[in-house]
Amino acid sequence: MATGIILEAKDVVKRFGGLEALRGVSVEVGREEILGLVGPNGSGKTVFFNVVTGVYKPEGGRIIFKGRDITGLPPHAIARMGIGRTFQVPKPFSAMSVRDNVMIGALFGKHGAKNPYEAAKVVDEVLELTGLAGKADLQAGLLNVPEKRRLEMARALASRPELLLLDEVLAGLTPTEIDEALGMIRSFRKELGLAVIMVEHVMRAVMNISDRIVVFNAGRKIAEGSPSEVANDQAVIEAYLGAPITGGGRE
Repeated sequence: MATGIILEAKDVVKRFGGLEALRGVSVEVGREEILGLVGPNGSGKTVFFNVVTGVYKPEGGRIIFKGRDITGLPPHAIARMGIGRTFQVPKPFSAMSVRDNVMIGALFGKHGAKNPYEAAKVVDEVLELTGLAGKADLQAGLLNVPEKRRLEMARALASRPELLLLDEVLAGLTPTEIDEALGMIRSFRKELGLAVIMVEHVMRAVMNISDRIVVFNAGRKIAEGSPSEVANDQAVIEAYLGAPITGGGRE
């Protein structure tokens, strides 16, 4: 794994009227690290993603990416700097083909393909990596749920990110589909050298794949550490898990 920090969130505060969704949250992510971000519904995980990617501007704190302060920059600027993301609910351009959906990421991402040939090369690579090559010409709206989640990842990967934010990409998948998705995420790091932050409720999966885990509760970071440390942290058990999870640790 490469060394060094790629993302630093420092004392981030985000309010919606009288609701403080993030209360001075600080998170670091290393280069090529897979960081699990977990916590109860409403704990601030997706809000954190939206602050990092410029959807929301924080009321306090800073977001530093590769040593540069990106706090409050618009989403398109942050995407071009090398941060890609998926969304909880897949939203493909349903009338367009799978290939054309992924092409959008290739054209408007970090480097922005300079010509159709270059873009097509990126798209082919990403479709292969996400197991969608055989569906390339299919209308995106005809994909099933697991395939739409793969398409979400493919569009994000086509933007050539250095940091990939995955928001509940395992939701609604069967155990076999979860195992396949985890294999893909591992391949993203291996083949593309990505850092990954995963927001996830499938605890056995996130414990298995993560190098490190951060736990949010009510807008605060309440724990951070290895999967085994977090699984046995009393504050985490009380706030979220209910009982220690055995068998954690990255493969």
